[in-house]
Amino acid sequence: MAKLALTKNKTMETTLFPHQYLEDFARRIFLKLGCPEADAELAAAILVAADLRGIDSHGIARLGGYVRLTDLKRLN
Repeated sequence: MAKLALTKNKTMETTLFPHQYLEDFARRIFLKLGCPEADAELAAAILVAADLRGIDSHGIARLGGYVRLTDLKRLN
């Protein structure tokens, strides 16, 4: 399982999500951004693979940045 850290009342809690759940979540976000299905699947798989390898700086944590850059038209 991949870990996602959530902050609540200044206390750090860790909630575990199955990697398949995170991959599907990321895929749906990329689809909402207008990515073709194949690209959304690949991007989501790569983000989750990075988390599973312990490279959190290149994992699901980057998803918010991709959404922001897409909204700013700096990423397509």
